[in-house]
Amino acid sequence: GVTIIGISNEDAERVKPFVAEKGETMNYTVAVDPARQVSKGYMQAFGVRGIPHAFVVGKDGNLLWHGHPMAGLDAVLEQVVAGQFDYVAYAKKQAAQEKEQARVLKLFKAYFSTVGTDRDEAARIGLQLVDGPDNSMMLNALAWRILTNVPQDRRDLGLALRAAAKAVKLTEEKDPSVLDTHARALYELGKQYVAEAVTQQKKAVALAEDNDEMRQGLKKALERYESASVE
Repeated sequence: GVTIIGISNEDAERVKPFVAEKGETMNYTVAVDPARQVSKGYMQAFGVRGIPHAFVVGKDGNLLWHGHPMAGLDAVLEQVVAGQFDYVAYAKKQAAQEKEQARVLKLFKAYFSTVGTDRDEAARIGLQLVDGPDNSMMLNALAWRILTNVPQDRRDLGLALRAAAKAVKLTEEKDPSVLDTHARALYELGKQYVAEAVTQQKKAVALAEDNDEMRQGLKKALERYESASVE
């Protein structure tokens, strides 16, 4: 009872070989929209800028849901097909989530705007972020930015490690980028943590086997950590 249509703004000559190459992993209808009419009617109409983005349209033609495919699409489709999708309740839940996301984003920005001038206030904000919602993307970004963008004399390595470790737990050690951040935090903390950094980085490298560019970057970091472990 579900029809899936993928839409590209490129021309058919470019899309056809791409779909053919994907084979069974892309066995749904793929349409082209070089004039961007669908983009105007959906993406622009709802202020969407990032891709991929999915829209679920009901049998009556009304839009029921839209968002990143990894942000609940499967659960929504199951409810729609079963005739159990409550749009009003879902919209309220989404509004509450968006409000919470805005609050967390405000704290995130506040941390980095104060870390250079008021270390105590930054620490207070940082604890709110780490002890707050289970948001692995935010925690990973917080840790990585502390490790790479904050001046060395202002880096709260303990906070970065806590944020990275929580992100690892939330992603069940299945995200190479998160493991990479955790390994970096361990490495920065000093020689006594280097062995654990190597272990985490090896896991990250193994998970990135299908992404050669990422894998190469992760392997370079691993080599650096392994060198430090024998010094």
